[in-house]
Amino acid sequence: EQKFLELALTKYNKNNFKESIKDFDEAIKLRTNYSEAYYWRANAKKHLCLYEKAIEDYSKAIKINPKYIKAYSWRGYIYFELEQYKEAINDFDKSIDLGNKDDWFFDRGFAKNILKRYEEAIKDFDKSIELDNKEPSTFNSRGLAKHLLDRYEEAIKDFDEAIKLNPKE
Repeated sequence: EQKFLELALTKYNKNNFKESIKDFDEAIKLRTNYSEAYYWRANAKKHLCLYEKAIEDYSKAIKINPKYIKAYSWRGYIYFELEQYKEAINDFDKSIDLGNKDDWFFDRGFAKNILKRYEEAIKDFDKSIELDNKEPSTFNSRGLAKHLLDRYEEAIKDFDEAIKLNPKE
């Protein structure tokens, strides 16, 4: 099964997602509890915009390995893309709780903004800014949340910072 996984990953890395799925399928046939193969097959399906099928594979990877941080993160991303914001937040929560070192705070905050959970969103944007204080979209999103809470002076500071970081946007 390792050879099929390696072959599939090579095809995946060459952006040959359809072909990589066939090899991930073979790896899974040989070892049905192969969480890595399910995870990477889900990623290939994600790139082909086969979102529901990708969710199924991420879910299988998580069932096999309940601490699979990246599977929670990317399943959350897909839920977000499908406008299933509560599910996205749940997966981002799990990923972060398990110790994810990547910045999913922005995505979780964005989902919370959409659900009008502005105070919670601001906390996520604060954390995202701690991790990367050069991203204008984070300041802009936090500014929007503050604006919607009638915290206009704070919002203006965030919008000004976003403009300073990227005056062309």
